[in-house]
Amino acid sequence: MRQLTLAVIAALLGCRPRAGQSSQDPTLFRVVPGQQFGAIAPTTSHADLVRVFGAGNVHQSRVQCAEGSCDEPGTTVVVPGCPDTLEVFWEDTVALSRPSVVTAAVSLGQYGDSIRGCWRTEQGLGIGTTLQELERFNAAPFQVAPLGEWDYAGYVGPWLGGRLANVLDVASGPRIGLRVDFITNRDLTRAQYDSLSGRNRDSLRSDEPLLRRLNPRVVEFFMSFAAPAQRAAADTMPSAQLVTISGPTLLLAVPRPAPDQSEEASEAGDDMGHYFARAAEFLEPRGVRALGITTDTLRLRQKGKDSIATVVLNRPRYFFVVPGKPPRSLSEFATDDELIAMAADYFWGGVVPR
Repeated sequence: MRQLTLAVIAALLGCRPRAGQSSQDPTLFRVVPGQQFGAIAPTTSHADLVRVFGAGNVHQSRVQCAEGSCDEPGTTVVVPGCPDTLEVFWEDTVALSRPSVVTAAVSLGQYGDSIRGCWRTEQGLGIGTTLQELERFNAAPFQVAPLGEWDYAGYVGPWLGGRLANVLDVASGPRIGLRVDFITNRDLTRAQYDSLSGRNRDSLRSDEPLLRRLNPRVVEFFMSFAAPAQRAAADTMPSAQLVTISGPTLLLAVPRPAPDQSEEASEAGDDMGHYFARAAEFLEPRGVRALGITTDTLRLRQKGKDSIATVVLNRPRYFFVVPGKPPRSLSEFATDDELIAMAADYFWGGVVPR
């Protein structure tokens, strides 16, 4: 990484954890882009976290994705003295091992407060970093999802060619994402704040005067783990795809394959495609669009709305989507009959049209 300027370092010194925030070893909270999120590395397990932080601070829990698109066994870490709580999604949800996504976040009641989280990079990036500090660190404006009360409000990126694109979105290891406060309007009028909301905008830029004046702080700081081989695979396939939803839609979204993908995994993917195609034969004459795509990041946009829902894929997943209704997803194998039954329940309340 290029040498940071003195101005950037000075701007971020105030982002370091305050002394006495936690009695834990501070290296346990050091976030290293492309490598680990504090004490969590690609091979970490729930049992490892218990050993590191203590059984009283580490709890098995149910972790949920935006719009209820997943609800699965996970781990929550609450450390005394730390304002941010850690949630861990696991690849292996039985043994609770091999993290897929790790998120440090504060509660809604803490939005608007000048707090500094424990989990931070060496330069001080983490919970509490302001939009203007991010822009100075990036050395360029960047994009922000519109604000307001919707599930994907306030997510940061892309970095529009800035420094953070190479620092946080590394190609060879876990990638880091951020979300800024999306509900605190500070001294903006309602009309001014609404002009930054998802009802009126497709995306925002950090250098917009009203957004700079608002200067929201980071409230979520997360790392998405994926196998390096998977990231290097299938360069001819798009890493992200945008799908506009204009009516009932059944999607099968599959991450780009790794070059060393096993024959068993390949056969499982073929089976999913086979049953998906059979379900599509039944559903398409009844007005359901069936679409199979290969991508690492799926972006869903409902026709007539500016907001975009983004889902990072680490396994194949079915999505049932219709305008005006939260999507439903399934990451388990399903036969064509099971897909048709779920589609009937979601799209038509269980009554299939002739």
